[in-house]
Amino acid sequence: MANKVKKQSNFKSWLLKYRVKIGLALLLITLPVAYVTALYLGNYIRYNEVEFDGEKISSFEKTYITIEDETNHEIINLETNDLIIQIKLVEIKQPQYENPGYYTFKAKVVDKTDHLIENVQITMILSTKWMNAKSQPRSLYPTNNFSSNISLDFKERLPKSPLWFVTVHQPHLYVKVSYQTPIALEQVKSITHYFSTDLYGLTPSVIVDNQNK
Repeated sequence: MANKVKKQSNFKSWLLKYRVKIGLALLLITLPVAYVTALYLGNYIRYNEVEFDGEKISSFEKTYITIEDETNHEIINLETNDLIIQIKLVEIKQPQYENPGYYTFKAKVVDKTDHLIENVQITMILSTKWMNAKSQPRSLYPTNNFSSNISLDFKERLPKSPLWFVTVHQPHLYVKVSYQTPIALEQVKSITHYFSTDLYGLTPSVIVDNQNK
């Protein structure tokens, strides 16, 4: 019992003697950890929002990928209860010198219901997570066939590593889908959905076409 009390007393004495050095050591450890955590968390939150028509959106619905039978093109599907917006990534052009790069897409709409759907519009924005790189929004009114090409300028050359252990390979494609459906007494209901797709790993359709030749 006496030995145990003596050991506890020695430990307390050691803590009192080196309390300043211990405090400094803990401070030197915790400050960098807190700084790095705040840096990563701040970047993640800051670049996880996308602005559509002056409104910042941070919550997005998921998309899924299918393969078009006739062409083997990869199709990005944005599905709601009423319709499916299908988007093809046609081409990626990296920026060269003073010329900005661009991403080219095609889109069409597939109806899922018998009731009338009007004024279907999609607005697309390219934006990266972890770093400040984005395109200007572009809008179009998709038809039941893949439309003509629409390109979004993108000035950043990727991949880049804005933080340790973080590499941005491709931007995300953010899409606002809006349309109207009729309700009683000749009124219409406006519906809006927001979707996000990571473009990393997708093969542009021009590359698929070249491979199929």
